[in-house]
Amino acid sequence: TVSSLYPAECSVVCTTCSESSVEVTIPSSVMISGTKFNVVSIGECAFYQFTNLSEVQISTSVSEIRNYAFANCDGLTAVEFPAGLTHICDNAFEDCDGLTTLDVPDLVYEIGQFAFGGCDNLVTVHVGSGITHLAPGCFIGCPALQTIWVNAPESQVGHDGTSFSDAEVIFLPEAPDEADGFTWSYDEITNTLTISGNGESVLPIENPPWQEYEDSMYTLVIGNGIREIGAYAFDADRLGDVFIGKDVERLS
Repeated sequence: TVSSLYPAECSVVCTTCSESSVEVTIPSSVMISGTKFNVVSIGECAFYQFTNLSEVQISTSVSEIRNYAFANCDGLTAVEFPAGLTHICDNAFEDCDGLTTLDVPDLVYEIGQFAFGGCDNLVTVHVGSGITHLAPGCFIGCPALQTIWVNAPESQVGHDGTSFSDAEVIFLPEAPDEADGFTWSYDEITNTLTISGNGESVLPIENPPWQEYEDSMYTLVIGNGIREIGAYAFDADRLGDVFIGKDVERLS
């Protein structure tokens, strides 16, 4: 069933489907008494304790998953969030022990308190670039959680020490750094080093500030403003892809 939020918008609240349901599809719209309503949220406790639920397909119209919407769904093994999602509310997926990985879309600005708390088998989380608030305890009590990748600088994200359990949290660099006429940044999610110059820049330089990342670097992007790349410019055993900008005139 659905409950109306605003004219032509509604929230899904499951009162007629069985708790033994294995697969659930959240539609983009529903017809009620001849009127079309766009489904914009999954309501509070909508699928609470549906222990047999293993798969959820959520339409792109859904922007909010409300409190306890999927809490205690032990059989839920994967959730593909829609690109238009903006808010995952408190306790939304608490104690969903079947979840192992999460990819939170770029438009999500907040993950609520205990949203994924107690997910015993959750190992890896990727959080998109739009995040501004990770509420206290949002990933607490996840003993298997190893890494939370946040595709945003830490200064953008409000959080405290209780948000992450014991996982390693990796944020994007705050801003490109400058050194000897170079502007550079390193993305620890994709292991990509990006370097630009001032138009006359030449590589290598002595004791480059990005040297600590060369062992883990997989992708190198040489941007504009670098004129020459000399011998032994990089010592990167794992390097797989190299993209060279238009200003490079010489390679040694």
